[in-house]
Amino acid sequence: MNGSEWLQACIEISSAMDSPALESDTLSGSCALSQKVIDILVQLENADHFLDRNSALQKQAGTTCDISIDVPRSLDYFFAKDWSDLLTTHGFTWRQPEKFFVLDGWSHARAKTYHNIITLSTCLKRIADHIETSPTKQSLIYLGKNKVEVPIQFSERELSLDLEDAEYFDQFTSEQSKHKSQRSSIVKASLTECIANDNEQDRFTNLLHKFDTFIKSVKHGYALYVSEFSYEKTLEEARKAKLDFNIRINKLISEMQNQLLAIPAIFIFIGAQFKAESSISAVSASLFIGTIIFGVLMSLLVRNQRDSMQAIDSEISSEKTKHSRISRHIERDVEEILKPLRNRTRQFYWKMWIIELSVSTTIIFALELTLNNLGTSILGLLSTLGTTLLAFVVDRYAC
Repeated sequence: MNGSEWLQACIEISSAMDSPALESDTLSGSCALSQKVIDILVQLENADHFLDRNSALQKQAGTTCDISIDVPRSLDYFFAKDWSDLLTTHGFTWRQPEKFFVLDGWSHARAKTYHNIITLSTCLKRIADHIETSPTKQSLIYLGKNKVEVPIQFSERELSLDLEDAEYFDQFTSEQSKHKSQRSSIVKASLTECIANDNEQDRFTNLLHKFDTFIKSVKHGYALYVSEFSYEKTLEEARKAKLDFNIRINKLISEMQNQLLAIPAIFIFIGAQFKAESSISAVSASLFIGTIIFGVLMSLLVRNQRDSMQAIDSEISSEKTKHSRISRHIERDVEEILKPLRNRTRQFYWKMWIIELSVSTTIIFALELTLNNLGTSILGLLSTLGTTLLAFVVDRYAC
């Protein structure tokens, strides 16, 4: 028998008793023995929770006898004498047992209010700057212009209150909510305004009694905050982001243009330095090797700039997503503002491709001049290599 089954069995036995009484951990009372009650008592006996097994289990169904059973009173499953017993044990003013029952004064309305109060305290913990917990007390501390300490304590009297907005407050302070930091600031401001001047020990109970006023203040504060996210302000932020991206793209383009100027210069230099010779001289070899190194370095520079542009492109996408999360209604307008940046990034990638092609052409040009010194050309070299390879293949397979 687990804790939940044990508690449920005790609830059913207590409902069958005429005048159940709870002392310490023992539930006692006079009970009419139906077959259902006897079956439950047998289960309790097997779990060693039935104290009067010898007298009760020997009687027949339909008779009445006094019985005593153990009840669970743990952190997870708790059988309470009354609401005061529950609220003064195990810190149940700030944490709710998984399952519980109150012998005197139980009602679903009170149980729901108790659940709402625990929900409220949990929400307040999410935004507290510090939490102090002892075995008998938990206090939430909020820092600001003035330190506000709120001990989580209340009595049975507060269980008659109507706290229907507790569910709204739970959603408002949830971890998944938008504008989380701003929501926390709004709640702190409303909390300070509502109970900061009250006696410290009475702050939480006063908050419960003024909960409607508190929630109205929170809703008003958030509505005021959201109104600041006007259509024009959002578009202005998108325009500022566009200007910043343009400056960064211009810097990359300026660096790219400097690279473009080096390509025709290297063409002219190579063409001027090469001279017709019967064999490759040290000067020609040096020029060719230098051209290869130039091509490798240019390729590394182009790759670095392409990576930089990809990073900027990713930031542009993040900027558009950020504004679309605020409101789907302005997503199209923000996308229209950022659209020219997309066009510029595509043009940049095309220009990078042109630079790579130009560098490749420079290397081919240097190779052509080198081969011309030997009286051949690239096409001639390829033809010779092809003829040699063909002869090798024929000779190989003819044998």
